[in-house]
Amino acid sequence: MLEMRRCFLLIILFFSTLCMLSQETLFSLPDSLQVLLQENNKADEKRLEALKTVINTLQAHEQYQLSKPYTNELEELSNTLNDNYFQTLSIYYKGCIELWDSHFDKAFELLQMSREKASALVENEKSNILKVKIQIALGACYFKMKQLPQAYQCYQEGIEINKDLGKASFQYTLESNLLAIYNQLGHKDDILAIGKDMLDNLAYANYNKYMVYFMMARCYLDERLYNTAEQCFDSALVYSQSHVNSAWVYLYRGIIDNNLEKYDEAIGNFNEGLLALTDANNCEIESNLLVNKGLSYARQNEYDSALFFIDKGIAEAKEFPYIQSNGYNYKCEILYQIGKYQEYAESSMLLKAIDDTLNATKDLSRLQQLELEHQFNVAKEKMEQAQLVKDMQQQRHRLILYFVIILLVFTALTVVLLLKVRLKDKQLKEETLARELDQRNRELTAKSLVENLGKVSKDFDYYFTQTHPDFYKNLSRDFPDLTPYETHLCAYIRLNLSTKEIAAICGIEPSSVKMARYRLRKSLGITDSDTDLVLFLSKY
Repeated sequence: MLEMRRCFLLIILFFSTLCMLSQETLFSLPDSLQVLLQENNKADEKRLEALKTVINTLQAHEQYQLSKPYTNELEELSNTLNDNYFQTLSIYYKGCIELWDSHFDKAFELLQMSREKASALVENEKSNILKVKIQIALGACYFKMKQLPQAYQCYQEGIEINKDLGKASFQYTLESNLLAIYNQLGHKDDILAIGKDMLDNLAYANYNKYMVYFMMARCYLDERLYNTAEQCFDSALVYSQSHVNSAWVYLYRGIIDNNLEKYDEAIGNFNEGLLALTDANNCEIESNLLVNKGLSYARQNEYDSALFFIDKGIAEAKEFPYIQSNGYNYKCEILYQIGKYQEYAESSMLLKAIDDTLNATKDLSRLQQLELEHQFNVAKEKMEQAQLVKDMQQQRHRLILYFVIILLVFTALTVVLLLKVRLKDKQLKEETLARELDQRNRELTAKSLVENLGKVSKDFDYYFTQTHPDFYKNLSRDFPDLTPYETHLCAYIRLNLSTKEIAAICGIEPSSVKMARYRLRKSLGITDSDTDLVLFLSKY
């Protein structure tokens, strides 16, 4: 089963830049692209963009050889115009062509060069898109060279770059390639975890999920979860776009039916698989289908039919010893069952020879697999540690940034508060000063009025109460027995008029004013001769 998985992976590996290595079919450049090239035939940036569109279209349809002349033109023109982006892009395209032609060393050299040049490009969406494409192609190159840790790192770096881009197509391709790595390593839990996430992701609703369902189905089959495996294989069949892929699904559906003892249904699936391969030449799948179909007949005791299909499958599987081993194993069981011991002995000798070869190969493959898994786990652990350090540094930088922001906000609030307090103090002082000036003006006005009138009048009371509106009321409240003359005398004193000024206003002698002030002190209950009468009355 492990050998079948590896061989299958090498045939239908779902890479965006790699598919199966087959001869390119005839392809004609769409009229719209031919017109685009004709309209942009000057050696300028528009020509570069037109060439980019044409090459993208050709390589998307796996027409890598047809894209060569346009790639060469792009390289020459970008060098002439000294455009770093298109220089990098042309190197990437050339790397993809070499990768498609299985020239992995040359492809690796070109793709590595394009990655180095891309790192120096101005950071923007266009350059980041190119960087992700380079990571995908370089990862595919590493994968084909069996360098899984490096491939894994390329895909993870591509995922990291794509976080800012948010391109679902890139993310789907990168995760699909990670599935292929885990499939090669036999990490079933990782396959199922990533596969479920991909199937649940609504952004992937319109993408082909054949490989996702197929890999998950293989994991469920290995765990003998036949119903779940069959559901996944059915879903994979819906997404299948090639006869070979469909044939693989029919093969495993038939294997499930054999395990569930549904032999007629198994034969039906094997027949569907063989029918799908009518126009496709794939000895591995065909021989697998024939051998397992023979097993279905053997389980129903139809030994002649069983031997016929098993022998035919063994003959087809000359280049696939693991299939021959399965076939001879089934054949030996049948021959022993029907008593053909001579043929049984001959088949057993052939089976032993094949198994000896396979076991030696398996031991070596197992050692290589263990070494590969060890290298992968070490590389993955280093990447995770590096990512952890990076995350911690980013977290530290964020905390520092938050602290600086909080400090700046606090400083700003403090400054605003201080400015507000100072502004309020300033306003308060201005208001106090304004009141004092206004009161002083009123007092001067009242005093001037008194001096001009030279006598007590109702006008004086009017202007005086404008300046000191509550004076008379407060005074009468505390001293209700004051005479009107004493009340007006208090007002004159409140205005800080001198004895002579009061005497002139009242038309009396200054000595009379002094006497009146003396009697007023008694009326006000002031016994202390040191008490200033003006200061006393200022309270009112």
